[in-house]
Amino acid sequence: MSAPAPGSTTLLEPWEPHPEARPFPTTGYRCPIRVFCRDTRRGAYTSRTFQALFSPGDPYSVVLPFRNKQGIRIITDPVVVSATPSWYGVPCQFVRLRIGLSVVASDSPRPFHLLALLPLREVEDVPPMIRLGAEFLHANGASVHLSTNPAQGQLVIPY
Repeated sequence: MSAPAPGSTTLLEPWEPHPEARPFPTTGYRCPIRVFCRDTRRGAYTSRTFQALFSPGDPYSVVLPFRNKQGIRIITDPVVVSATPSWYGVPCQFVRLRIGLSVVASDSPRPFHLLALLPLREVEDVPPMIRLGAEFLHANGASVHLSTNPAQGQLVIPY
């Protein structure tokens, strides 16, 4: 019997909500991700770095509408479902986008497809981060290791 194939490890760093939004001490976890985009001014494909909040309490990942004055647009492919989903009461559509997660000991991000909710209007009082929800963990067979002292984490995804 052979040993299981190793996975890629992405480090999760601590994130604290703004002091006005947290009456009690708490820490979440985030990581930078690369998102496939289009530069409409140059007519070229590119990628941009966004912060992703580890959010396993959300059944699906969430990507907030992104409008950039420099003409950068996140490339999303719509996913057809029979009902209109919502997130915190805001109607959404399901989309797929291409992301890259940083990997320990590698200069290149590991590519993934992310199924996410895209709110159809502005969501108030929400940090402008992509949320990595439970479906992403399930779809990729990921395991998560979190520590609070010191606050750090690892997202391990098999190859």
